[in-house]
Amino acid sequence: MDESLNQKVAKWLTRVISNNYMPKWAVFIVDCTLIAASFFTATFLWQSIMLDFNTNPTFQYLSLLYIGIFILATLLFQTFSGIIRFSGVYDTLRLVVMVIFGGVTFYLFNIKLKLVEENFQSNEGVIVFWVFCTFTLLFTFRKAVRFTYSYWQNKKDTQKRTIILFNNEGHADFVKLMLADSRSSYIPVVLLDKTGKMNGMRISNVPVISYNNNIGYIASKYKTKTLLILRNDLATLNGLSEDCLNNDVDMMVSEISSFDGNVNFSSNVHRIQIEDLLNRDVIERDTKPLETLFYHRTVMVTGGAGSIGSEIVRQLCKYKCDVVIFDSAESPLHSISLEIAEKYPNTNLTCIIGDVRNIKKLERAFEEYQPDIVFHAAAYKHVPLMEDYPEEAILANVLGSKNVADLCVKHSVKKMVMVSTDKAVNPTNVMGASKRIAEQYVNALFTNHLQQGGNTKMVTTRFGNVLGSNGSVVPIFKKQIAKGGPITITHRDIIRYFMTIPEACSLVLEAGSMGNGGEVFVFDMGRPVKIYDLAVRMVKLSGLKPDTDIKIVETGLRPGEKLYEELLTSSENTQPTYNEKIMIAKVNTMPYEKVSHLVSNLIAEANNGNKIEVVRLMKEIVPEYKSNNSIYESLDIEVKQEQLESVLLS
Repeated sequence: MDESLNQKVAKWLTRVISNNYMPKWAVFIVDCTLIAASFFTATFLWQSIMLDFNTNPTFQYLSLLYIGIFILATLLFQTFSGIIRFSGVYDTLRLVVMVIFGGVTFYLFNIKLKLVEENFQSNEGVIVFWVFCTFTLLFTFRKAVRFTYSYWQNKKDTQKRTIILFNNEGHADFVKLMLADSRSSYIPVVLLDKTGKMNGMRISNVPVISYNNNIGYIASKYKTKTLLILRNDLATLNGLSEDCLNNDVDMMVSEISSFDGNVNFSSNVHRIQIEDLLNRDVIERDTKPLETLFYHRTVMVTGGAGSIGSEIVRQLCKYKCDVVIFDSAESPLHSISLEIAEKYPNTNLTCIIGDVRNIKKLERAFEEYQPDIVFHAAAYKHVPLMEDYPEEAILANVLGSKNVADLCVKHSVKKMVMVSTDKAVNPTNVMGASKRIAEQYVNALFTNHLQQGGNTKMVTTRFGNVLGSNGSVVPIFKKQIAKGGPITITHRDIIRYFMTIPEACSLVLEAGSMGNGGEVFVFDMGRPVKIYDLAVRMVKLSGLKPDTDIKIVETGLRPGEKLYEELLTSSENTQPTYNEKIMIAKVNTMPYEKVSHLVSNLIAEANNGNKIEVVRLMKEIVPEYKSNNSIYESLDIEVKQEQLESVLLS
């Protein structure tokens, strides 16, 4: 029987410790015991010091009265109801109020009963001493529990000692609930304050210290290699991220946005991704013009199942418009339709399998759904593949854009927004040149249409590489790291501009609202990123060491690839818009008759499959197109020779 009882007690203690809190009833019993103990201990001490205690039968009534009043006060103020290990200033104040209430109540009873006078010479003094001892024992018990739990948690091998980036007092709830979650794999040992305002304070007994570019020292002092930050505070990382990477401190991010006590912290924590460390300011967008533009309109998105197109669709679903997706990729189209049905069940979504090169299928879609606005995101975008198949680049990027633009004019679409690329600027590859030709055709068509009294507005957006899009460098690097390397980069000095997919699509929607027709929108993409540095950071973010755990190998520039991208040609300049992050490029527009004739010839050659002649005509339409690391460089030599001969003959 004794053995069984011991086992039950052991199990209860184990459960209490593992749950990280004492039950309310257990705290109440301890408090009652301490109240009784404080009375008798204080009486013994008073007798030893003051020598004024008289043995009297009424003392037992006195003790019962005092203990009873304080137990009732405990029940009234519920001082046992909080989780002791998280007790703070509020809990201490409540304890103070409780003992003062108990002391005053006992004093008032004593005035009537005069029990203290019968046993002590100084009644007020001994009452104050009793109350003081009661508060001291109750307060000491709580501090002891907090210290014991803190010591226990710091000894647990299953939890990672963690630095918390602490920005304001609101983070105290996060720290408290993190400590309360017995399932959490992380235990905060220090709070890092970048403002310096709370240096030296303690939150839930966790010290707060200032950060002064010394994360290595802090990690060493507190025996940790983990930094945790809330998703909403990523913008405050700044130089801290580099400091962490250089000192092998793992950066984790928590997606938790509410502190209701029912959250599993561990399942909501993951490693910070490279996208989080771009240090970019997200474009601020005034949603009112967008609500006016899209409300109860029919919006078609070509290429709406792709990386950019699908995000455009997601953002459009917020504006109560009917959305038509036109795309040739069956599986991605099915996926986005299921996603929209789940997340935006009130959106009227239509998915059409079709190719923008097929003018008849495209026109049937225009005739049936009569779109008010068209976002043209369908295109071939991979540089090496298009270098091998220039005819396909022309048919998809030029013919496809021509078909969409022509039908927008024919069906009096209010606005067409074409998605272009920074590779269209001073192009060195087929893909970029094909997008530049598409830009030229759309701009020329708009100018001609405007002159004839048309009302269809056409605008273009240019932006750089998009993080996380299909085939982009970041997911490729992630797969290579997961396989143990090596990471392959084409050149150590290659640099690129980057943005997130939501940012890119914010720009596209913004262009749709502010464009009056004929504009080419570009926006401030921040500082360019060296691809080698990007690879190094991604390896470190994975908890590995570059060139030790994961090799980084140069493979050489690919056909058509250049070291850096541009957003403007040398002949272009910009003018500002109401959004300081978005600018309008002043571009040269060719006469519609000329560009239409050249584009028709180009499409005919593409249909014939003559690669060299296709590229030759592309260079005629886009004189600044100079091939780089490509078999088509010979065409540039021919042009130079022809120009030289022309000069000599003249």
